[in-house]
Amino acid sequence: MNRCVISSGLILAALAVSTATAATAYADGPGAIAPAPVDPDAIYGGDAVGTCGWPTTVYLGGCTGTLVHPRLVIYAQHCGAAIPQVMIGEDDGAGLQRVVETERCELHPEPSAPLDGTDIAYCVLSEAVEDVPIVPVLAGCEVDALAPGRKSTLVGFGVDENNISGVKREVTTVIEGLPGNEILVGGDGKDACYGDSGGPAYIRLDPDTFPGGDGSWRVYGVTSYGKSCGGSTYYTMIHPNLEWVESSSGIDVTPCHDADGTWNPSARCQGFPISPGEAGGSWDDGCGGGPVSGWSEACGAAFPQPVDEVGPVVEITAPGDGSVFETEENSLPVYIRVESDDGDGWGFKQHWLLIDGEPLPIEPSSVTPLEFFTLKFPQGTFVLSARSLDYAGNMSESAPVTITIGQAPTPVTTGPDEDPSGSMTDDPTTDASSGGENSESGDPEGSTGEGTDGGESGDDGGCGCRSGARGPSAMWLLVLAPFVRRRRRA
Repeated sequence: MNRCVISSGLILAALAVSTATAATAYADGPGAIAPAPVDPDAIYGGDAVGTCGWPTTVYLGGCTGTLVHPRLVIYAQHCGAAIPQVMIGEDDGAGLQRVVETERCELHPEPSAPLDGTDIAYCVLSEAVEDVPIVPVLAGCEVDALAPGRKSTLVGFGVDENNISGVKREVTTVIEGLPGNEILVGGDGKDACYGDSGGPAYIRLDPDTFPGGDGSWRVYGVTSYGKSCGGSTYYTMIHPNLEWVESSSGIDVTPCHDADGTWNPSARCQGFPISPGEAGGSWDDGCGGGPVSGWSEACGAAFPQPVDEVGPVVEITAPGDGSVFETEENSLPVYIRVESDDGDGWGFKQHWLLIDGEPLPIEPSSVTPLEFFTLKFPQGTFVLSARSLDYAGNMSESAPVTITIGQAPTPVTTGPDEDPSGSMTDDPTTDASSGGENSESGDPEGSTGEGTDGGESGDDGGCGCRSGARGPSAMWLLVLAPFVRRRRRA
C-alpha cells in the first residue's frame, strides 16, 4: 500500500523493497495527493504528547523535524528546501508556542534511493533556540545501542489512527533491523505515518543494555518511507551523514564526538535530558528543569575538567565607543558585533547584549561572535555592554560603548564675558558632543559602520542630556521586530 507524498507536490518514485511492496515517503501538505484508505486501527497507535513532551520535535508544516542544536534542525531530504519557518510546540494550532524563521535549508547532495541512507536535510535557524534542552545525535560507539529488538520512541506531527494530523504524538516500538544504510523501526500497529516525514527516532542509552549508558537519550533516525501505516518505517540514520551536516552548515552538532565518530568530548558533553518525553514544565522556561545527565562517559573518559578560574575576555568591536549616527528618521538600524575569547577555558555557555545596563529582551546566545545586523534604535544616546558566561561559571563584562543616534550635536561656546550658566539651550540637538562625519546606519563590513568614533570618552557632557531626554524606560523603545541575529561559528 502506498502512503505518502511530498509537500511540494512531488512524489518519490515507487521503491522496490524486499517484500516487493511499493514504498513512499511520509510527508503531507498543500498539493499532496490524498493517501489511500487504510484500516484506522493500523495507523500509528501512539498517544498525544503533553505540554513540553519531546520539545525538540518540531513542526515544519507538512513534515516533522528535530532540533539537534540551538540553531539547526534536521529533517528529510524529500520534504524539500522550501521551509521558511520552524514551529515549536505540541500542535499546529493553540499548542504552537514559538515560530522561528529559517536562515537557509540544505538538502543532501546525493539523490535518495532505497537503503542508501541519504534522505536527510537540515535548516539553519535565523536565531538560536537556547532554552530548550537538546537531545544530542547518536554518534561514535553509541551506535552499538542500535540492535534488533531494542526499544525506540518515534515522535511526529503526522496522521494518527483517527486521520488527524498536526498534533505531536509519540509511540514506543522496537527496532526491526538495519538493512543497508538505513534502519527499520516499528510494526504491530505502532509506526510513523503521513506527515511524520523527517521526524525523529529516539533511543535511551540504557546502562543495562549499553555499557557507558547513563539513562540519557539520543536521536538517531529521520523518518523516510514505509509500506503502510502501522507496519514499519525505514529511517535514514543520522550518524553516517554527520560529516556532511557539520561541514555544510558550519555548526558542530556533536558535543561528545568529532563528526567521524571519534570520542572527543567538549564542555557541552553533559546535561542531556533523562526524561525528555515527560510532560511538565512550561514553555516560558523552554521546557527545562527536568533531570539531566552528568558528564558523559559513553565512549571514553569524561571531558577533562581543568581548573578554570579565569573569566572570558569580552569586547564590543562594532560600533566604536562614541560613535554618532546621523539620521532624521525616528529610528535607525545599527550593526553590533560582540567578540568573546575564553582562552584555554571550557568554552561559552551564554552571551548577553545589554543596553543601558539591561539585557536585551531576546533569548541569550551561546555562540560567538554575537552579531546584530538590523537592531533599530530610536534617537538618543545609549550605552552598550556585553556579558559572557563560561561553563566553569566565570562571567565577564565588556567595557561600555556609547553611541548616539540622531542629528550631530553642535558645541556651544561662550565669550569671555558671557555667563556660562546661560549659554546652554534646552534643545538637545545643540548639546556638546564628540564626533564628526556620520552615517545613517551601521556597516557590517566595518567595525563602526560610517559612524565616527568620538575619541576620548568623557570630553563633553552631551550624552547625559540626550539620555535624560529618553527617560528611564527608553531601552524598551528599541524596535526589535525586524532585527536578525546571526553567527558565523557555533
